[in-house]
Amino acid sequence: MIDKLTEFIDGERDFYDATTCGDFVLPVDLTPNHQPSSSQPDSTKKS
Repeated sequence: MIDKLTEFIDGERDFYDATTCGDFVLPVDLTPNHQPSSSQPDSTKKS
């Protein structure tokens, strides 16, 4: 934000653009990457 305010003082940005935060932090849920059951070997299958 300091960089944006400096650019406003130098005339490179307008005040609204210099004082608006454009960065967002969003919550994320991570889950294990499971392969589909059809691609996993079936230990109960008879040959």
